[in-house]
Amino acid sequence: MAEGLRLRNVCKTFTTPEGGVVRALDDVSLEVGSNEFVVLLGPSGCGKTTLLRTIAGLENVDSGEIHLGDERLDTAPPFRRAVNTVFQSYALFGFLTVERNIAFGLEMEKLPKSEIRARVTEMLDLIELSGYGKRTPDQLSGGQQQRVALARALAKRPQVLLLDEPLGALDLKLRRQMQTELKRIQRSTGIAFVFVTHDQEEALALGAEEIDRAIMREGPETVAAVFLEPVQNSGGCYVPPDGYFQRVREICDTHGILLVSDEVICGFGRLGHIFGADRFGYQPDMITMAKGLTSGYAPLGGVMISDRIAEPFAAAKRDFNHGFTFGGHPAAAAVALANLDIIEGEDLPGRVRSHAADFRARLSTLCDLPVVADLRGDGYFLALEIAMGGPPDPDGAKAHAVAVSKHLTEGMYRLGLTCRAAARGSEPVIQLSPPLIAGPEQFDEIVDAMRVALIDAMGEFAA
Repeated sequence: MAEGLRLRNVCKTFTTPEGGVVRALDDVSLEVGSNEFVVLLGPSGCGKTTLLRTIAGLENVDSGEIHLGDERLDTAPPFRRAVNTVFQSYALFGFLTVERNIAFGLEMEKLPKSEIRARVTEMLDLIELSGYGKRTPDQLSGGQQQRVALARALAKRPQVLLLDEPLGALDLKLRRQMQTELKRIQRSTGIAFVFVTHDQEEALALGAEEIDRAIMREGPETVAAVFLEPVQNSGGCYVPPDGYFQRVREICDTHGILLVSDEVICGFGRLGHIFGADRFGYQPDMITMAKGLTSGYAPLGGVMISDRIAEPFAAAKRDFNHGFTFGGHPAAAAVALANLDIIEGEDLPGRVRSHAADFRARLSTLCDLPVVADLRGDGYFLALEIAMGGPPDPDGAKAHAVAVSKHLTEGMYRLGLTCRAAARGSEPVIQLSPPLIAGPEQFDEIVDAMRVALIDAMGEFAA
């Protein structure tokens, strides 16, 4: 039996009063596990609310499919969907008490009165408003009203709860309190939450909590460390929002878990600093590193540890034996020392910092091509996401993305550009990591070669 919410290639357009067409959802695919808390971040007008409305059945999709478990949602009427929505406006009935507001949906379903009373009591306990059942909404604070709206949606026991900017009307203090409440309530109910917001800080506060939830699911006593890349390679150069790493640091400290910064790609100047942890201002307990040590001229890997981690080993009266491989060969170590002298002596991280904005700006000129969907990354580690269409089914889309990636990689190589296009999900992503000594002349060569290769691929693959 399939579990969770699944969207496959969902499209939705609207006609404007002037007769134009707005594509609100363009080939959207998404999977949400049965007990996940998923945060969707984007600016106003990007289609977040439309996405929720199609899941809820308040808008019909033009094409694509929506499934919840084994049930197909997009062909079912809204009242048949095990989905509820919490809106920014709360939409509470002012003439009804808190109890009656929570009971409203249950009464519409004509459930037995005894079951309604039991569920209302359960919901009041869940939102910690047990003594407020006889009050009306105007006798509650904004945060309390939002909790009542949440309880009303949860009382019907949906499999998925959709939250459409639900904290937008609250002040900063209440918003932070409700973020904590939402996380607590989601853990208590164990159902899927899909939360949309345009507020990056809010998305961070909620999204980073998935690490905390994963630790709690596994049991903190069984988790030794959390590994993070400063710029996430998986998916293609994703940069977390401001404050994300600091929040993860707090979570690790709370549970007594090590934070490991994986600097294999980002370390030694790639982001304009020796380590990505410096770039984003967080303090790891350990750093893993590899090819950047020698700039790829010799195989070498290593681990750096903080004084706190090193102390027990330094104070021990016996040897700490570990594996020895070619990655630690003295010749490779000598190459690394010479390479690090060059990186430091010529201030290559500083060079990256001074040219990174120019590199990004020149790559952004490729966004005039209709197949360039996104430019992201940091420093000298950037990526272009390419949208070349393809079959609607997941397997066909993946095969199409692999074929496009191979074509692009080979085409750029023939033009003198060595970089890789990889199938990240259903779309190819071209990742670019130029030499740290690269400057404007090399940037132009990169952009020119990519433009030719992309136009060629458009002729070959684009619908």
